[in-house]
Amino acid sequence: MIETIIHPPKQLALSLQEVKDTLRISSKSEDIRLVSIIQAATSWVENMVRCALITQTRKAIFYLKYETHKPSRHERNRVCLPTHPLQAVKKVLFQSHPVDTYQVIDNRYLLLPNFSQPGELMVAYLVGYGSKQDDIPAPLKQAILLAVVKFYEDMVFPQEREVSSLISPYRPLSIH
Repeated sequence: MIETIIHPPKQLALSLQEVKDTLRISSKSEDIRLVSIIQAATSWVENMVRCALITQTRKAIFYLKYETHKPSRHERNRVCLPTHPLQAVKKVLFQSHPVDTYQVIDNRYLLLPNFSQPGELMVAYLVGYGSKQDDIPAPLKQAILLAVVKFYEDMVFPQEREVSSLISPYRPLSIH
């Protein structure tokens, strides 16, 4: 499976001013560096919780294998979208042909019809908590802010255990 971002978020997860206030920075000389650190810290938190914080469009490509045995109803071409929270499925293609019949299960899985051959499945989908910074859950924003401060001061991100109490409620459960 390969996942890429088609349309990135239109804004940062934290405002530059919020970060500057926290770090007690008043000049503009650090703005470019701070924006870069905010983006990196956001990616760091998103990767730990496997979610998109600000609304964005992503594309996942799955390589489906043809099974010689007849799968049960729940085994049939069930794919797990790698990033949550899912807002909408935009497009599903199998071997470049549109797939119109699919079912979204638990806001994370797609149940697709059986395909009689192996092939490439492409899913374009919209993910994120919302389009504004205020839509991001406060604990995740705090984890980003903690990472920004730590990186600005020490040039390293915090240990995962330092933010685990903030991020653990937002990690998806893996049920296979």
